[in-house]
Amino acid sequence: MLKENKRMSDLDPATIEDSLRNYVDMRVKMPNLASAFRPAAKLSTRMTLFVATADHPADISQCWLPYVDGPPDVHEVPVTHAEMATADSFTRIGPVLARKLGAMNGVRSK
Repeated sequence: MLKENKRMSDLDPATIEDSLRNYVDMRVKMPNLASAFRPAAKLSTRMTLFVATADHPADISQCWLPYVDGPPDVHEVPVTHAEMATADSFTRIGPVLARKLGAMNGVRSK
């Protein structure tokens, strides 16, 4: 929508209105699309799942079993889902990801 060196104020009002309408339409439809999606096959991979246990039970990982080949590696984070992208949560999530990504690249964790 925006080209290099352009501002929103440079756009035609009809373009802005169309873009906003499309965005709102997408946000309204997204929950239905997500809940209706069914993958054609199970993912054959190791899954790491971070669960916000303040508003989700730890056993929510069971919901993934029909879609992933094997149980997920669950890491509980004692926050709400909305708080998962906070500095406190990242101090818990970051080391797990660093260890797992390092292992994938042959790096041993300390």
